[in-house]
Amino acid sequence: LHLCDRRQRQMCIRDRKSNDPAEGIYVLETLKQSYQKLWRDGEITEKQYLRLHQLFFDFVENEKTGGRLQQMVLSLSFCEPDFPLALWRAYGDQGRGAAIGIAKEKLEQLGQKRGFRFQQVQYYDEKELVRQQQEFWRIHLGDTNEALQAALREQYICGYFMKREENSYEKEWRLIYTGFSLEKYMIPGLEPEVPSELDAYAKEDDLVFYYKLPVNQERLIECILLGPQCKVKACEMLAFLKKHHIQNMGISYGAEIMR
Repeated sequence: LHLCDRRQRQMCIRDRKSNDPAEGIYVLETLKQSYQKLWRDGEITEKQYLRLHQLFFDFVENEKTGGRLQQMVLSLSFCEPDFPLALWRAYGDQGRGAAIGIAKEKLEQLGQKRGFRFQQVQYYDEKELVRQQQEFWRIHLGDTNEALQAALREQYICGYFMKREENSYEKEWRLIYTGFSLEKYMIPGLEPEVPSELDAYAKEDDLVFYYKLPVNQERLIECILLGPQCKVKACEMLAFLKKHHIQNMGISYGAEIMR
């Protein structure tokens, strides 16, 4: 999908696929490497190393209980404004799909809401990120165990905006939702109400959670860009959208734009 706003800033919603096998665990890997390096370089004592190692182990094991991450992080990815063929191939059905354009300012507004964050992804080579993570451990070395666990969780969430340098061509932004925790459901009697905007559907042997954004009320979608190999004509897409009462949206196919 490809999207743009009134000022022609273009962004792209990507699907759930990923071309980075380390995505989601990159920050955990580098956090572990960084405190190990502090120990090897003699910056922390053996006692400090063992404490950090135990706290990190406990954090990761808690997050991955039953082979699944306990912190619910719902993520939506975008790119701006260049839209290279590599993205069409990976996320647009080899160019046969379409891209949805969303106003960047609308996403920035969403990112200010409770439980949401909207940020640009930063790209690092592994050595650079390990150096940054070393600074994280230095800052929090004197924290209590509880405070350090909280800092680890925050750093883990921030990891959703960190990717490997070889993916920098994506120019990715992300909108994430962390406003609902599954941990409270692990203790009977403490279960909170599930937000009405949160929903799930069954997929084979799994449940896929998602957050429902009010597209019509807030008019998130600004335009539709048809892929370079898309068979659908701009007039057909326009008719389809109007059939579903989606009005005043630009349809682009190459240089042609229809409304």
